[in-house]
Amino acid sequence: MLLFAAQPGPAPAAMPAPSAIPAPTAQDAMEAARALLRDAHFEDRMLEAALRMSGTSFDTIVAAKEAELGEALPDDLKLTVKRIVLEETSRTIEQIKPYALDEAAQVYARHFTADELRELARLKSNPVMMKAEQLAPQLFTELSQIGLKEAAANQTTVDERIKAAIADWFATHAPEKRHGAT
Repeated sequence: MLLFAAQPGPAPAAMPAPSAIPAPTAQDAMEAARALLRDAHFEDRMLEAALRMSGTSFDTIVAAKEAELGEALPDDLKLTVKRIVLEETSRTIEQIKPYALDEAAQVYARHFTADELRELARLKSNPVMMKAEQLAPQLFTELSQIGLKEAAANQTTVDERIKAAIADWFATHAPEKRHGAT
């Protein structure tokens, strides 16, 4: 600082008052979030994760249905249904691609400042973080099995309870008293 003061010439511009320094905006956080998501290949990973989840869910549900029926579903039927599920998952991802990045960025921007998002981007080069990111899909698949197995096993009970609740509701509500019923 003394070097600047000792040199001849115009005086350096005064630092703006703290209130004059623009605060980071939500737009700054959105831009940082978009950059973070793009660097993470968000769209590719979104499709990969959706396909993996639909495949895992399908396998768990088929296993539960086979246990419920006491017999295996025919392989050709399982393949046909799995193909349909994967095609529909891919179609859904294609439908949301035009806005998914911005909506995901909004989620990040709600929870992180622009500086925090830039720090997350910097941390991505850490070897342990890189390993965690590489393993994330596998970890997610394995961890999701914890709840999916139980949910699939309970699906018949859930279906039965819902059917009973609907039947009870219709039995106790005369047609003229049903709001929204046609």
